Amino acid sequence: ILNLQLIDHLTGSLRLCPVCKEVREASKQLEIWKLPPVMIIQLKRFSFEGWAREKIETFVDFPQTLDMSPHVKDNQTSSDKHLQYKLQAVTHHMGYMGGGHYTSTAYNSKTDAWFNFDDQFVSRTTIDAAKANSSYILFYVRSEKA
Repeated sequence: ILNLQLIDHLTGSLRLCPVCKEVREASKQLEIWKLPPVMIIQLKRFSFEGWAREKIETFVDFPQTLDMSPHVKDNQTSSDKHLQYKLQAVTHHMGYMGGGHYTSTAYNSKTDAWFNFDDQFVSRTTIDAAKANSSYILFYVRSEKA
């Protein structure tokens, strides 16, 4: 997330500055101003370079609790100072570029337990089992705590 907020200077791209009215090198920067109640993060698992295509199976260690407050511009309003998200589900992709199989791991707050969903089969699991090189999409829900 931090790398997305860095200023990217677009070398060789000249633009007219709307403030000073001078021609300058252009730059771009991503800023987060407001966050949704549910944040979905897709991990880059597929690489496309020319004709070459491959699946990326690097292990990514993601947090169970995600604090977004340092990443939000002006930190919204005073009531939104703690922008905490809790991991609720992970979608996994097993297989290759041309095909594969999807499963999910999800948290049930009523039973305080994690479950694995694989077609018609449901089994109890742990958060550690959800963290795998097959993790593909992460679902975070904003905490109600202020």
